[in-house]
Amino acid sequence: MPIPPELLNIPVNKLWKPCKRVGCGYIVTGINDEYCCHACRAGVHGPMCAHVSLGEAGPSFCALQSCTDGKKFGPFKLHHKGRNIVAFATVDANDSKTDFLRVDDKGHVSMFGKGGPFAQFTIFRMAPDIYSLQCVKNKKYLGTNLGYLQGSDEDFLWTLAPIELVDLEKACVELTNTSAITDDPSLQLSADQKKTFMEAGFVQLKGCVPQALVDRALCEINSRLCEIDSATKNEDGHIQFCSSVSGSPAVLALFYMSPLYSYVQSLLGRGKVSRCHGGQIALRGPNTKHYGLKEDNSFGWHLDGIDKNKHSPFSLLVGVTLSPATEPNQGNLVVYPGSHKVLLPIVKDLWEKHGVTLSRETRPDLGRGTQVMASPGDVVLVHHKVAHEGGLNASCNIRYQVYFRVSHINHGMFAASEQTLNDLWVEFEGLSRVS
Repeated sequence: MPIPPELLNIPVNKLWKPCKRVGCGYIVTGINDEYCCHACRAGVHGPMCAHVSLGEAGPSFCALQSCTDGKKFGPFKLHHKGRNIVAFATVDANDSKTDFLRVDDKGHVSMFGKGGPFAQFTIFRMAPDIYSLQCVKNKKYLGTNLGYLQGSDEDFLWTLAPIELVDLEKACVELTNTSAITDDPSLQLSADQKKTFMEAGFVQLKGCVPQALVDRALCEINSRLCEIDSATKNEDGHIQFCSSVSGSPAVLALFYMSPLYSYVQSLLGRGKVSRCHGGQIALRGPNTKHYGLKEDNSFGWHLDGIDKNKHSPFSLLVGVTLSPATEPNQGNLVVYPGSHKVLLPIVKDLWEKHGVTLSRETRPDLGRGTQVMASPGDVVLVHHKVAHEGGLNASCNIRYQVYFRVSHINHGMFAASEQTLNDLWVEFEGLSRVS
């Protein structure tokens, strides 16, 4: 929707004038008005103007539509948080908890707010049906940058486009936000790919993520990498890189705005994928001692979460390659085909007898792993019981990879009841018809 002619070439701050009626505090409708509405001008409103109750009187479900280019973000459920304060909640029938649109102090926008000050916005009516949204906590304005929502120091104009409840399913597909879902039911793993996944425990999808999304994620990561505190240690003493951008729109877009999300649903079941809140930024620098090494080299495999005595911490490991690893020893992911079938009974036995999982002393010899050769945009889907490791980087470049640890929506129940120790495929509903 274009900006109305009366707003063109007029400094925004000249429009920011409170309603003259005492106790209203709302922003006036037009440039020459003194009152925000006819009722305030006539003095017939009560203590609060009817416009202030936008969160109650406005659409229950809406999309945010940019006045600059008409792009829509949503759908959201509009919540009224107080006088001139609104919040935008997710609309997700498969998620029991409610998440809110939030803006952090660095301007990163995500859908993982809990409804607090970072997820609340002061709404200013700049003209009929045109609004400005300012974060209550850090005073950043909700805007866009390169097609993503972003917090900004500059004002930005929006309209609230109502969505009928019956259109929500369609809207979830057609509209985009920072957790936008590109969901195409026609994108399915082939029968051969599913058989490969069941037999080997992993399957590779070549060119799954578009280069434009890869470049955007690299831009976000490299920008953070140049900051002084980009590398930190977690509670286990492991180095984490760029953790502050792990849930950024550019990183989440690798999963949600590419065909990847549809393929993951092809394994776990349509509508059965829990919300993914971020990815691990997995950087592997060159090993100067082994620079130029060509022969295979392994350090020792692991299962994620095993060192914390969690027998099934998630359902599916999803790796997205951001830098070339088309030859051995470029920091390639190393997987051990078929190891899920070997390791499940061992993990089950240790858990039932001792309440523990694998240790270095109890790990079986699985032989040599397989280095996954991958180009930027390639994806590998790995069963959570498949042994794997990060391979040696004997090149001169940093290896860039993002890992998403994805769970079935009933993963907690399956793990607590130990069904994941009895059935490798209990969480993989998309494999039910594979013979």
